[in-house]
Parts: sequence; structure tokens; C-alpha cells
Amino acid sequence: MEEVTMRFLSERFTFLKPALVKDTLPSCCDISRFHKNALAQPDDILPYAAYGGIISFDRNVDLNITTSNEYLCIYVSEGRISFASDSCQTIGEKKLVFVGYRNKTYNIKTISKVSSMYIYFVSGATADSYVNTLRSSADSQSYFHKEFDMHDFIVHSLSKLNELIAGQEEAALFTESLIFQYVFVRLLHVQKKAEEGDENIPYIHKLKKLLDTRYAEYLTLDLLQEELNINKYRLCRDFSATYHISPLKYLNSVRINTARQMLLDTDHSVVEIGNAVGIPNTTHFIRLFKKETGDTPLKYRQHHSTLGDNLPGPYSF
Repeated sequence: MEEVTMRFLSERFTFLKPALVKDTLPSCCDISRFHKNALAQPDDILPYAAYGGIISFDRNVDLNITTSNEYLCIYVSEGRISFASDSCQTIGEKKLVFVGYRNKTYNIKTISKVSSMYIYFVSGATADSYVNTLRSSADSQSYFHKEFDMHDFIVHSLSKLNELIAGQEEAALFTESLIFQYVFVRLLHVQKKAEEGDENIPYIHKLKKLLDTRYAEYLTLDLLQEELNINKYRLCRDFSATYHISPLKYLNSVRINTARQMLLDTDHSVVEIGNAVGIPNTTHFIRLFKKETGDTPLKYRQHHSTLGDNLPGPYSF
């Protein structure tokens, strides 16, 4: 079973950093709780995960996950990650759900030093119906994302789901489908509530695009208020309600994520990189970088370079 799971991961996961050696998983990746479903799919109607479980990382990683004829469902249970596809990117943390669509590639970067995700590859006609409904109202055309309330309950449910996937009880298939259907129904409920209370989507997306593209500039809430002609308190409230993170915290995440790439892809100094991402105060830049990643910029560059992270091109295991 473990060999089959490894073969599946080798087809779907491509690690960009850390680079891989001799077709092995990076040592920072724990897949001991990720399994191939012990039972075969009984039909193509009920939601069914051919593979699923928990994957954890004890350092920053950058990887691509490719879907085939199934959906990628991720629940972030610990840490912060960047989830991207095409020109869309979302930075989120604990309690965030991502639903990726069929036959696409998604990039995931872990931003915190320790992170953990429930990951499932789901198929079935019922799943099609739920995902199509979510997709019709999603902010992004590339994936659906939403913060999930009732964290303790959903973690308990997904933990039970993992036990069923790893077991071999015939009755487990029906229980698995019920758990997936509950998750999808709950997502639809959360999405409906968001739509009923959100009248600010166009301006909120404009603000996000501004932060994504002009992070190198000196930006404050007062300047954003003037730029968008929106009260800064309303600006914070509406952005946080939509993206589950404050505007300035999101801006810092974009800056640090960009700095991480520059540390690995260029030979620029820490001072130069801090200036390039909009944090000219080097002491503040180092402090903020360490808070986000767990390492100082120089240690981050040294650690990743030592592991071969600066080798060109993707490396699949």
C-alpha cells in the first residue's frame, strides 16, 4: 500500500523547493498519515477519496500538485500557506478550505515554519454537483476557497474520515460519503452567508490586486483609504471578512513571500531585498521575516541552499 501511495504522489506532486535527491521525499515532509483508500470505489455516484489524509511539513516548501479526473480538497489545520493557480493567489491560514478543480496544477507554498493540511483527491457525480455549485459563486475561476467555521468539529470529522480510508470495513464507504457531503453542504452554507452579507466584492478585489502588485511601495491604511476613497475601518473590516486576513497582514505576507523567492533566486543582499519588497528598515525586515518563516533571511538562504534548493527547474520524486 505504501509503494502505491508513493507512486501516486510521484505522479501528482512536484517539489520545486527543496529540490529532491534520488527520487525520495524531502525529509521535511511527513506522509505517514496519508493513505490510499483501502476500499475500492463502489460506484461513480457517491463522493469518494481514492487517496487522502494529513501531510505535514516542518519547514518551508514550494510544490505543485496536479489533479486528474478528481477534485483537490485541502483543509489547513496548522500554519499559513499560499495557494495559487493561473493568475490567482490566496494566502491563508488555519481553518481555510481550498477546492481545486479537475485537470489543473496548483502551486502551494508554506509560509510558516510548521504546517499541516488535510488533503483529499475526491471524485463522484455527487461531488461534481456540489463543486459546480461552489464554482459558480467562487471569487476565483481557478479554485474555490473559504474559511470553515467549527474548526474542532471539522477536524474531528476529518480525523474519522482518515481512519475509514486507512481501514477495510465495507460500511466505511457510506460513512465516508456522508462526511464528504457534510463538508460540501457546510461550504455551501458558508458561501451563501458570505454572498448575502457582501456588497463590496469589486472594491475588495481591487484592493487585493493593489497589494499584490504594489507591495514595493510605501503603503499605509491612510494611503489606501485615500487611493480607494473608502473609510480605512470599513476597508479593514470588509477585506478581513472576504479574505480572512487584515490588509496589512496580507501585504506583509506578500512581501515576505516575494523576499523568500528573491533570497533563493538572486544573490541580492538582505538590505537590497528588503528595499525591493517595500521594507527599507533592515532591522524591521529581518524581524518580520523571522516571524513569518522561523528563520532570519540569511539563515533561510543558507539552509535552503545547503539542501540544493537553488538548483534550476522542478524536481519530481
